[in-house]
Amino acid sequence: MERFRPALLSQNVGTTEVFEVASKADQVHEEQVKLLYLHSKSGLVATVINGVILTLSLWPVISHSLLLAWLACTELLALLRWLVLDRYTYLTRDAKSTNRRWKGFLIGTILSGLCWGSAGVFLFAEGSLPHQTFLAFVLGGMTAGAITIYAPKMEVLAGFVVPTLVPITIRFFAEGSEIHQAMGIMTLFCLMMMLIIGQRVHATLVKSLRLQLENSDLVCYLTNETQRMEKLNEKLQWEVGERQRVHEALRRAHDDLESEVQRRTAELSQANRELTKQIYHREQLETQLLHAQKMEAIGRLAGGVAHDFNNLLTAILGYSQLALVRLAATDPGRQEVEEIERAGQRAASLTSQLLAFSRKQILQAVVLDLNELVGKMQGMLYRLLGEDIHLVTILRPGLWPVRADRGQIEQVIMNLAVNARDAMPHGGTLTIEMANIELGEDEMRGHVDLILGHYVMLRVSDTGCGMDAETMAHIFEPFFTTKERGKGTGLGLSMVYGIVKQSNGDIWASSEPGHSTTFKVYLPRVNESGEELEPEEKAEIPAGCETILLVEDEEAIRKLTCEVLRMNGYTVLEAIDAEDARSIASNYPGEIHLLLTDVVMPRMSGKVLADFLSPTRPTMRVIYMSGYTDDAILHHGVLNPGTSFLQKPFTLSVLIRKVYEALRPQPETNRVSFARERDRGHHA
Repeated sequence: MERFRPALLSQNVGTTEVFEVASKADQVHEEQVKLLYLHSKSGLVATVINGVILTLSLWPVISHSLLLAWLACTELLALLRWLVLDRYTYLTRDAKSTNRRWKGFLIGTILSGLCWGSAGVFLFAEGSLPHQTFLAFVLGGMTAGAITIYAPKMEVLAGFVVPTLVPITIRFFAEGSEIHQAMGIMTLFCLMMMLIIGQRVHATLVKSLRLQLENSDLVCYLTNETQRMEKLNEKLQWEVGERQRVHEALRRAHDDLESEVQRRTAELSQANRELTKQIYHREQLETQLLHAQKMEAIGRLAGGVAHDFNNLLTAILGYSQLALVRLAATDPGRQEVEEIERAGQRAASLTSQLLAFSRKQILQAVVLDLNELVGKMQGMLYRLLGEDIHLVTILRPGLWPVRADRGQIEQVIMNLAVNARDAMPHGGTLTIEMANIELGEDEMRGHVDLILGHYVMLRVSDTGCGMDAETMAHIFEPFFTTKERGKGTGLGLSMVYGIVKQSNGDIWASSEPGHSTTFKVYLPRVNESGEELEPEEKAEIPAGCETILLVEDEEAIRKLTCEVLRMNGYTVLEAIDAEDARSIASNYPGEIHLLLTDVVMPRMSGKVLADFLSPTRPTMRVIYMSGYTDDAILHHGVLNPGTSFLQKPFTLSVLIRKVYEALRPQPETNRVSFARERDRGHHA
């Protein structure tokens, strides 16, 4: 059958022009250029509007002259491109002119991308994260909109997207902070996604153009054949059978095309479902990561506040106890001082809970058998819960041991029991269960804080009123409570969270309104046997006569400590810092029996001071004291085996006992833990 040379019919502003082209590729190229010119005016309008919006938004934080200069360049370039696009309507179109217009369009697009990309450098609002985020949002929106306009030519799309997003991405990474690093990664991810999506849209569009051209060729061919058949009807009767075969071939081709379209549609649907699933899992992980970062930030804040309170509470508790010693039992002011002391003790307890939440308290980790621990707590739990709540404990034979602070794990169980009791005001059942658990990949999915391995699970569940999703999202935050004002501090579950995290474990919660609530605590298994704690023996502390060098930069604590030590017969040499202590030690002719020093001080730490004085006074013993948390003290090298340490806030009796034990050490008493001294200071 005779084939006719294909011709592409293009229509613009009501004028029909017929162009003879050499190949399908030239036809596709010309159609792509035409689509770029026809659709770009809407993009220029968006450029003008977004430029004005961005200028107005950054007006308070960016130099006005710089903003106006950038806006002028952007709008002038948009105007020039508009004139070029408008002139395209009236020009003759051939292969040579098409290539010339294509190159001009590409250059204009690259210049526009560079102009928008310069905003990421020159309009970057230093110190204003919201304005930086808005700038990134506008640039991302411009590149997203560019996909629908510049997709006909991938070179044009890349020429706009890359210059637009690369400068602000580099700028985010150059800022150096964690949030800017995260935003830089997100901007880079946006750039890659824009190019990938643009490539897919481009491929689809090119395929569509090729199919359109093929259909145009076919229509042209059928039209010519129909005209010939009308003119030569008598001569073409014998071609009826041929035409039927042609139509059959077309039908088969159409069926094949339909099948291909259905197959591709199914593939795209499957790919879309997979992408949706991946996005869902990614959002879950991002949500958990953000929650973990938020809890970590709150923990750091709580730890810092607790340190400052420790110094204040040491002076408050010390002077109140000193005043009680001096006041007679019938003195009218004694009751007020006792109230001050009780308030200080409550503040010390709150500080301890803040340290527990921030995972910065000093713990005494021992190997525990949770079966034995829960069994010993049952009597206390019965009294705590009351008669209307039924307690069920499920102990598992062969339960693996764990390593944790005994007192803190008891506190975890007590807090969870109190929380369950408050959720069952009309009675119910509280179940405490232990089990050996091996966490695999399926169980770990969605939980980023644990690793695969063996754990001991402590499960605490109630039959109370349950919690909704909004409440569940905040239950571990400090000071968050659903109780009435004055009936809770909001630190119970946050303290549980901090203790479990500091013990290298994790806690999961599940609940629904109107249904039960379950907390699962996972503690890693250890291959050791449980340890029994020996009860402490308390004895009367006699007065001393030794010389003590006291180094403390907090004046109130220094004066209080000096007064208490001197009341107990000790000679005290006061030093306001390490340099003052060095001078006193070098000039004092007598023996200094004990160095009582703060750990963290300006210019020189207590550990460095002790090491400096050790060669000249080798028999001098050392007690370190600090209100800082575990990490800070470890940083200064204090918490080593055999080191005497006094945690602020401390009571007068704890101070005197610690000094007495340091001056008269006994092998049996060297095992007193830092955590036990801290607890004794809080509750003595």
